[in-house]
Amino acid sequence: VLPSGEPGGTTTSLITYEHYGRIVHLLVVLKTLAEVKEKMQEFVTLWKVADGTTVGMSGEEREALFRAWSYYYALAHGHEYDGLLTGRFERDLPKCEDLPKSKDAIQVCQSVLQLLKTRYLLFLGRGESIHLDCAMVRQQLLELNAGKSE
Repeated sequence: VLPSGEPGGTTTSLITYEHYGRIVHLLVVLKTLAEVKEKMQEFVTLWKVADGTTVGMSGEEREALFRAWSYYYALAHGHEYDGLLTGRFERDLPKCEDLPKSKDAIQVCQSVLQLLKTRYLLFLGRGESIHLDCAMVRQQLLELNAGKSE
């Protein structure tokens, strides 16, 4: 179901598990709102510890900050952060005083809130052809990884 260029590897950025059965299906389990806010809080913490500046950060620290910022931005705004193209994401980072004071004060955009109301997404194959069902699951995984799926 999941093609890969290397044995034992995967091309999906999602955590996946394989089970065997008669009908190929894909079950997506979403995080809860509390889990999402906890993950968003990681950016707030990293940025406050850095005193609102990337000066003096190592490459690994900047990369961790960028990953946390990208996650925070996507969930707060409803679309992915495209600052990687500029290579200067620091200019888009908020000031420390503008960040939420607590995890409960973190705002999640309306489209993400709507998505989180349904905790499980199930994509079922038709059961007529294993090959078509596998192709459907591959297509759904590609869309989920690309952020194009509802």
